[in-house]
Amino acid sequence: MVSYTFRTPGQTLGDFLRSLAVPRLFSSGSTSNADADAYEWAALRARQGGTSRLDFHDRGLRGPDGAVQILRAMERSPAVTSLILSHNPLGDDGLRELVVGMKRLRMRDIGGHLEELNLAACGLSDVSLHLIALHILRPSPHPPSIRELSLNNNDISLGSNSSLSSLPEFFGSTLSSPDNSLHALTLTSNSDLDARAFVALLDNLDLGTGPSHFTELRLSVTRLSPSCVDPLLAWLASRSGGARLQILAMNSCGLGKAGVRKIQTVIVSGQVRNLLHLELLANELESDEADSTAPPSSSPRGSASRDDEEDPQVFEGRVKEALQRNRTAWLETRKAALGIVAPARVLFGGDARDASAPDAESPRGTFPFFRLPVEVQVHILRCLLLITPSSVAHTYSEPTELRPPRLAALTEAQFLRVLAYCASSATLANEVRIGSTRGTMPSLNSNEGTKSWKTDGTGEDADSGWEEYFLRATGCDRFD
Repeated sequence: MVSYTFRTPGQTLGDFLRSLAVPRLFSSGSTSNADADAYEWAALRARQGGTSRLDFHDRGLRGPDGAVQILRAMERSPAVTSLILSHNPLGDDGLRELVVGMKRLRMRDIGGHLEELNLAACGLSDVSLHLIALHILRPSPHPPSIRELSLNNNDISLGSNSSLSSLPEFFGSTLSSPDNSLHALTLTSNSDLDARAFVALLDNLDLGTGPSHFTELRLSVTRLSPSCVDPLLAWLASRSGGARLQILAMNSCGLGKAGVRKIQTVIVSGQVRNLLHLELLANELESDEADSTAPPSSSPRGSASRDDEEDPQVFEGRVKEALQRNRTAWLETRKAALGIVAPARVLFGGDARDASAPDAESPRGTFPFFRLPVEVQVHILRCLLLITPSSVAHTYSEPTELRPPRLAALTEAQFLRVLAYCASSATLANEVRIGSTRGTMPSLNSNEGTKSWKTDGTGEDADSGWEEYFLRATGCDRFD
């Protein structure tokens, strides 16, 4: 249990309860004791309850005046995590007022835990997207917290129909930054977003170097074309591009039957290994319908590939199997990393003593593991990965006479990063800090604690707390 101390010991219980209910304004630039006390109460209110979801769907909130009403509601619910503002004519002016006000509230520790922001059908343009990237998705100066952003059914074009020609570069660099907290972005039904702007965004979207948190992109019902298929596939297969993307939705984007087939073929072949969910419905073009009514060509027998000749329903089944294979590999990687962190932490991050030494508390006769060369200790830990080998890792490798197929879910680079992580005292201090904020601590003892050291990372809370910190720090949050 976390306890709080206050700088006003003479305050009565009644005054304390009233201070939680009545907002108190203060100037953040002052250093007086009164301002410091006010900030402490504001910080405490941000940890209090209040509603965690504010739903203003279709309330007629218009322009800056509507934004002010939203900000007042946020002030009454400082711990809000979900803000639904869809179908309100806020426009660019209202959005500007909203983001500036949200920054002011965060100076008072209000709205600092906001994770979901829904701005669907709010009359927003590229100007609003630039403001969101600048003031909400980037540290300015507070660290961002938004994980889900919905901007569907607006007038966003990523610079195609506006003077913001550099918006794809700016927005792409924002999503690529490891400081950005955004996981999911929805741009569905932005009819002005075309193939040129989309390709420009991909050219500036690097999810692997940081690495970025961004894993889900939804672009259905946009004005794309078959010309963006090849750049998209090159980006998905690139380690410095979209190799960390897990969910992609491009329904009714005009990709064409051939474009859809090409994307699915790359998924089936295993060239794209981290995509777990794919939507490519209603992408037929008028030329596809003409081709379907034309007589079959007299091409030589055997000139078409197996994928082109295969029945569409059978091929759809192969695509689903490939996505399931990717998901299995992703889960096995997380499970293997979480399974090896406990023994590696004990062996390389603790103050272990040789049990055969005279001053050891354990009885004599124990195998002197810590007197073995470090290379042997590392090899023994590496063998732990092969006790439960991956069921799909070998399907992605290309074995040769000198290199057998890989059976472990972790690559050698991932394995060595886990060892380096477990040998660092700084990472242990970070785990303690994360555990103290969440109220639970990971435990190596099977009879105590949360037993989260033994979890496989497949639960609903697998992407939070120390597990997510550890997996991202070691690069084991994805199949490599």
